[in-house]
Amino acid sequence: MKKIFVSFLILFSASSALAYLSPGYVNFGNISCDSRATQTVTFYNNTDENVQNLRASVSGSSFFESSFCYNVRPYGSCSIQVTFDPRGQPGSDYGTLWVYADIRSYTASLNGSCR
Repeated sequence: MKKIFVSFLILFSASSALAYLSPGYVNFGNISCDSRATQTVTFYNNTDENVQNLRASVSGSSFFESSFCYNVRPYGSCSIQVTFDPRGQPGSDYGTLWVYADIRSYTASLNGSCR
């Protein structure tokens, strides 16, 4: 019984890596507090099935996202724009980009600071 369970976990882990976010960590660096910076995070679907119901959100008070993808075709991708906008507040902020697709979620870590 243990061998079957372990094999199932290995197969499940390998198949879940077929869709992913890149990069998994976004550093906006140290920017001027009266400016903003935008970087792209890409969702990759390296499977032979459509990924549906794609939606994104961010945590962290200085981060915003915009994505216009809802479905990603097999072996396709979707670009998600993440903006760091400190709105004049000096210091650092940390956050997470969450991308939900079907029943799975994917994350990328975010950080930025302003002077």
